[in-house]
Amino acid sequence: MLAVQADGCSVRTVEALGRARRATAPAPGRPSGRRTALHGGFCTPGFLVSLESYLRENPDPDEHEIREALAGNICRCTGIVEAVSLAAQRLGEGS
Repeated sequence: MLAVQADGCSVRTVEALGRARRATAPAPGRPSGRRTALHGGFCTPGFLVSLESYLRENPDPDEHEIREALAGNICRCTGIVEAVSLAAQRLGEGS
């Protein structure tokens, strides 16, 4: 969306997500002990903002659902689907 289209709307940025979730649930790009899913950084804010609300509404997505949720982001990173699945599991465990 263009910035002018958000006039009068509440906008939540990726920086706000970091402050709100820093000590709670793992972000999909945060290292899981095995690897990091996000590599270039260009797509990271879009993924995090999209996934924050998606995982709250869909706490146990399968691979197809994750791929569908991420379809609006242009990215070449590897491991993102696995990282989202891991993040959903950790959110469900409350860690």
